[in-house]
Amino acid sequence: MSNFRYRLRESAKILAIGENDVKNRILLACTQHFFLATPFLEDNLPKYFVDAWETIFNNLGKKDWKEYGIEGNKLQATLYRMHKKTASRIAEQIWKLFVEYEEFLKGNFTIPDEERAFK
Repeated sequence: MSNFRYRLRESAKILAIGENDVKNRILLACTQHFFLATPFLEDNLPKYFVDAWETIFNNLGKKDWKEYGIEGNKLQATLYRMHKKTASRIAEQIWKLFVEYEEFLKGNFTIPDEERAFK
């Protein structure tokens, strides 16, 4: 099993059955697995999945603690400022990426055209 597949599966598992609210599950899933997935190191991984991973990764690092005068990581700052509805949408994006990748590996998923790509 590839690192990307394993890390993506474990992230989805934490989001689906983990304890606490969605923000805490995202924090745990990302720090333990999702951010370690390294899709850019996978051989023959379609660009669609790399782009999808990068989109989620970038969305989880948009904020920082500077306005509060606090040192800390961008993930925690982003989650702190995020509405739960937005956090749920990001969790859904991680789940979607997991499902689509598993379907791709089974041969049941066709990579969408660029205009229908992962957003």
